[in-house]
Amino acid sequence: ADFFFVPAYSICMFEAGFFTLQELDEIYTRMVRGLPYWTHNRGRDHVFTFGSGMSANVFRSWRREIQQSIFLTPETWLFNDFPQETEPCFDTWKDLAIPGYLHRHEILSLTQQARPLVDREHMAVFLGRIDTSRGPHPSDGGSDVRQAIAHLHATGEVFVGQNLSLTEMHGVMGNARFCFVPKGKSAWSLRLYEALFANCVPILLSDHLELPF
Repeated sequence: ADFFFVPAYSICMFEAGFFTLQELDEIYTRMVRGLPYWTHNRGRDHVFTFGSGMSANVFRSWRREIQQSIFLTPETWLFNDFPQETEPCFDTWKDLAIPGYLHRHEILSLTQQARPLVDREHMAVFLGRIDTSRGPHPSDGGSDVRQAIAHLHATGEVFVGQNLSLTEMHGVMGNARFCFVPKGKSAWSLRLYEALFANCVPILLSDHLELPF
């Protein structure tokens, strides 16, 4: 085989409360060292999936164990919940950026609520949290884009919706011409893919986002 796919979905195990990060680190390490073809190319032909903003940092020892492997991940920059990490996991020379996951029922909801352009009531909207945890990474600095959007909302220039149900959120996006897609805790956001299905022009506000297309 040219490549070996390693189907380990650690973020699901962590967020569901099955394992702590320390436990996942130990499990990953044992698993990687036990892979039958690992030593042939030092893992360069092994492919791992990391499907969240944490990226490979869900496996704390990834730099020691799988640094040369190929990562499939939507995350291409730093994650705010890990302020001690100052180098992204993503390497443009070997890794692949993939789209975030939307369930089929979400896609259907977005497409069904997308109004014709001439009937849309909002010029621009943002759907998401605007608290400071979604600001710039501590090591990176820069502007807090979501706070700037909040200011536009306060002046009546942009509609901002927080804590809406999925159906309500899809309805707002399908009633807007432009949808802001700012950086959150990490560089990528599901808002990009939701905006596309809502036929809402996405306005990307994330300098370190590597697009998957």
